[in-house]
Amino acid sequence: MKYTTTSPPNKQSRLRTLRLSRGISQSALAATIGVSIRTVKYWEHRQRTPNAASLLALAHYFDIPPEYLLDSIVTNLMQK
Repeated sequence: MKYTTTSPPNKQSRLRTLRLSRGISQSALAATIGVSIRTVKYWEHRQRTPNAASLLALAHYFDIPPEYLLDSIVTNLMQK
């Protein structure tokens, strides 16, 4: 599913927060889970959502439950 939203400038996506807390670049994350850098940017800016396979890859990479990222996505959709 794709969507566009304008989120408050001081509210980072959970994905971005996770990535930065681990000191990982967008390009390294993209290469690790098999997507483009642009895709990671879209996810972080909440312009697109990861598909099921990417969501699971992100959860595995960060060692978190997929629900942690899903909760952020659902909350963002409800704010539209």
